[in-house]
Amino acid sequence: MNENVFRKYDIRGVVGKDFSISDAEKVGAAFGTVLKGKKSVSIGMDVRLSSESLKKGLISGLRSTGCNVTDIGMVPTPLLYFSVYHYKKDAGVMITASHNPPEYNGFKFRNKKAMPFHYKTILKIKKIIGKQKFIKRKEGNLEEKDAINDYLDFIKSKVNFEKKLKIVVDAGNGNCGEIVPRLLSDLGCEVKKLYCKPDGRFPNHIPDPSMDETLIDLKRKVIKTKSDLGIAFDNDGDRVAFVDEKGNIIRSDIVMIFFVNDILKKYKKPYIVHEVKFSRIFIEYVKENGGIPIMSKVGYPNIVSKMLSKKSVLGGELSGHFYFAENNYYEDGIFTCVKFIDYLSKQNKKLSELVRPFLKYKSTEEERISCSDEKKYQIIKKVKNSLKNQGYRLITIDGVRVEFKDGWGLLRASNTEPELSARFEATTNEKLNGIRNFVLKELNKQK
Repeated sequence: MNENVFRKYDIRGVVGKDFSISDAEKVGAAFGTVLKGKKSVSIGMDVRLSSESLKKGLISGLRSTGCNVTDIGMVPTPLLYFSVYHYKKDAGVMITASHNPPEYNGFKFRNKKAMPFHYKTILKIKKIIGKQKFIKRKEGNLEEKDAINDYLDFIKSKVNFEKKLKIVVDAGNGNCGEIVPRLLSDLGCEVKKLYCKPDGRFPNHIPDPSMDETLIDLKRKVIKTKSDLGIAFDNDGDRVAFVDEKGNIIRSDIVMIFFVNDILKKYKKPYIVHEVKFSRIFIEYVKENGGIPIMSKVGYPNIVSKMLSKKSVLGGELSGHFYFAENNYYEDGIFTCVKFIDYLSKQNKKLSELVRPFLKYKSTEEERISCSDEKKYQIIKKVKNSLKNQGYRLITIDGVRVEFKDGWGLLRASNTEPELSARFEATTNEKLNGIRNFVLKELNKQK
């Protein structure tokens, strides 16, 4: 196995290049060894063409260490998390490469609380595979279980839509294509489907809702069908994006403001955790309305650890990950979309009208700049030192966010890809372009 597949939060790479189908059995045996066997493990998979074969190998490896396996089939990733926590399993593994192109695949690991294992666990798996030192025990049991109904019943119990809305669902041919339309129809919505047939080749677009180009067809269909809302999911359903009735993309930091409204009604001075790419309008809104915004590094472990330490009930990322304490802090795009629809169903205005007051700043989508894993952190360090020496005000929680009177610019290293991430914001388009050009010029100096 290529050592680059062992990432901060998961194992992920191109099947047949970075790792082989047969390596899945080694991954299962190594994870079972970490668990010391005799543990119960829930397994799910996404729609990718390689997932079924990887699942068979993974299960074989786990069972060889004595682990008892529950196979919940082809499901969204949040459903795997739900199955671990709801059925009181010791651990879980989801076979997925999330929003990556179809040739990718991988493994996400969760502990008994359905939270990610520490990076040290990924390193242990890597070490065990390298040394081929797997424990061997009497073969564990295997059972198949349909967890979908229990999951949908849980979500339905958390909302009460007050009016019928027309909604377009773009599943990107991923794992949400069958479950979400069924759920929303059960809750009384009129659902229009877009790319909801599961297809691991992703023939229509890469299922990555954080990229504006993947939302073009959704925007068109929302306008054509005169729908109230458009919703797009990534392949495995842990991320979500929203489009209003006019086809405008609603950035996740603006979506979070609507969730904050509900939180502020229930809690006094609540801590709200957000990552470094969030708009100033979000930070200003939370402060002005009695909340306490807490900026965090990007990534599930960082956001959730902050939430737990501050006893926060809400957290979010620009990429479309949202975290609710009432949902055990899962990355769950399905739960998020239902909570957003619940909020919208209680309003007397169209979504575009609700969003309008929060468009004070001009901002870019998240930009991605190709950069090798070996160089990306070093380059960010050089940019940070250069800007610091020039006397600029910096936030260095995650990468470098340079603050100006009229806006800010951010550069950081991606946790999951060989690339840098950038975002810019300002009070006018002219100032936005100025900040963007300044930061990217600084980046090019340090490459």
